[in-house]
Amino acid sequence: RYCSALGSDEDESVLSLCASPGVVAMVAAQQPNIRHVYATEKVEHLARNMQMVISANGLSERITVINKEPRNLQFGWEEFKHSHYDLHEKPDCIVLELFDSTLVAEGVLYYCDFVRRS
Repeated sequence: RYCSALGSDEDESVLSLCASPGVVAMVAAQQPNIRHVYATEKVEHLARNMQMVISANGLSERITVINKEPRNLQFGWEEFKHSHYDLHEKPDCIVLELFDSTLVAEGVLYYCDFVRRS
């Protein structure tokens, strides 16, 4: 079910928020309809470890690891392609790896609303 929920359209991009250890991002990247996955992780050593795991699994070309708090992401869509932006396209899907079931403690509602409005 998870894989089919990632979208039915061809050529989609995914934003994985709070992505460490990267399992959800890697599952998404292996789907044929997913063009690229952007995985955010605010803790530096977790982002580094996630990048190593992604590389070891041969998915570095399909997943971009962004070591940043999700609310500090800089979006630059097609008309604003500059190197200082974290994402150069609007994601078609947002996925989260969470251990909290309340949607409050890890700031899930805030992150989703922030990305949706950006």
